[in-house]
Amino acid sequence: MESPSPRRFLALLATFFLLVSSELPLAGQDGDIPPAEPETPTDETPGAEPGDGKESIPPIPSWEPIDPELKELYAAGRLDLDEQRFSEAERAFKKMRSRVKGTDGEAAVARCLLEAEGGQLCEKAGKFRDKGQHRKIVALWVKNEEEFAATFTGAELKRYHDEAMALIFHTLADFEKKEGEEEKTEEPDPDSPEGMMRRMGLGGGGYGANTRVVHGTPESGKVRRGASALRWQLTDNLGIVSFEIPEEIELEEYRYLRISLRTEGRGSEPPIRVVLDCEDTPVMGIPGGGGGRGGRGGFGRGNAWIVSAVQNRVGFHGDLEPGFAWKDLRIDLRKLDGRGDPRWASVLNLRLVHLGVGEGVVLIDDVILERE
Repeated sequence: MESPSPRRFLALLATFFLLVSSELPLAGQDGDIPPAEPETPTDETPGAEPGDGKESIPPIPSWEPIDPELKELYAAGRLDLDEQRFSEAERAFKKMRSRVKGTDGEAAVARCLLEAEGGQLCEKAGKFRDKGQHRKIVALWVKNEEEFAATFTGAELKRYHDEAMALIFHTLADFEKKEGEEEKTEEPDPDSPEGMMRRMGLGGGGYGANTRVVHGTPESGKVRRGASALRWQLTDNLGIVSFEIPEEIELEEYRYLRISLRTEGRGSEPPIRVVLDCEDTPVMGIPGGGGGRGGRGGFGRGNAWIVSAVQNRVGFHGDLEPGFAWKDLRIDLRKLDGRGDPRWASVLNLRLVHLGVGEGVVLIDDVILERE
């Protein structure tokens, strides 16, 4: 039999494939792979990005309405919610609220309604931000935190709050352990240069002599907020605790100092002086030797000139009186006494000074500068 030519062979092959394909079911016929289901809409608010706090928010409960009218209304409300038309979404979910009461759709509708109301609070916060009314944003979050904390729009409102807080406040110290930071527990030799600097509250790797970070809960009384505070052991010698003012901080822009204080003993209210110390102030020398009970570096009562030097350092001075209960003090910086023609631009440190009158323990938490 004569072999078919190449052209004829290709024609026969094409006819074969046509015959075979005619026996295959068309898409959607029995025996075919079923068509892909349309994507089920997620119950998360669009725009949630990793790290924005929304990933920890529980999703909106799933619900598929059976009633055609409810189905249409719910779909419209969800669309309004997804596209951030919050007032329209609120109206839709309010219409449904009474109709789904006691059914499996009640939780979904209640949550959607809460998201819509939270979205309108975010819109209000955005208007406050545009007008520079940052304190109103803070107040808005404080008022509504409990109700909206576990919602996506609540997480967005919290972001507005945090941005506003950063514009109003600057935290000098909260004593909380930062990620990757190792807490220093060893005290330097008191007679070493670092030890002497710490005793004077002039740096040296710590807040000052006789201080250490302690941990606890607000309920225990050891801390005001968070999990850590600074414990300052007062003696009958001069004591200074220092907090550095970062170079990037323009102190003229801040009006108040917020600080939380308490003593560990009832009836013990040692006077504490707050000093904003200027950079052009000569640093106090540490005299060698020195008699009396404060022989190390001359911290004894006999070295009254040191106390006098602290009291009259160039800077801004005021007095604090901690009590047994936590006091959240708000100090007007403009009302502090000026010593030696100080300038706000020259302030390097905030210092708390104990002049050696009375012993005891003072706990310090949340040292914060606040804009007007």
